[in-house]
Amino acid sequence: MARRVATVVAVVAAAAVALMLAGCGSGATNDPVAWAESVCKKIEPEVAKLQKTPDMDVTDLAKTKDALVPYLGDLANAINSMSTGLTEAGAPPVDGGADLVKRTVEAMDKAKQAVERAQDKLEAADPADSTAFQQALTDMGSEMSALSEVSDPTKELDSNATLKDAFAKAETCKKIEALS
Repeated sequence: MARRVATVVAVVAAAAVALMLAGCGSGATNDPVAWAESVCKKIEPEVAKLQKTPDMDVTDLAKTKDALVPYLGDLANAINSMSTGLTEAGAPPVDGGADLVKRTVEAMDKAKQAVERAQDKLEAADPADSTAFQQALTDMGSEMSALSEVSDPTKELDSNATLKDAFAKAETCKKIEALS
């Protein structure tokens, strides 16, 4: 069970970083590198927060629950914040930019919903009932696996050569890439 919980946490953190790299920012610009930089500056603090996985004691189910429930809440809040920020940033200055933002926001919203469902299932579980709690962890893992089915927003952005290049050139984006 300890391995399953650790795997779920690692998947959550990796999915969060991938979603965050899709970004959010503020202000419009005609320079793709400047747009990418503004996106990455906005998400950098969230990436740093999510690099810290919950401190769990998998031998104590109550402590595991106490660590995972708020972590999942923080993850859902971060995804929501990024989605809102990306919407506020507007379209990147590339052909089809508005559609890229729309698809990215939709993917982020689906991911947030999956995380919230996982959090709800775990929060409702009683750690005193080890069988039921293990089932809740399994259910949480199923919800989190839905993140792998969500279209990778970075894939959308990377499909545009100009944006792919812009993210590769923006200094803050380079720092985020190094973190992940």
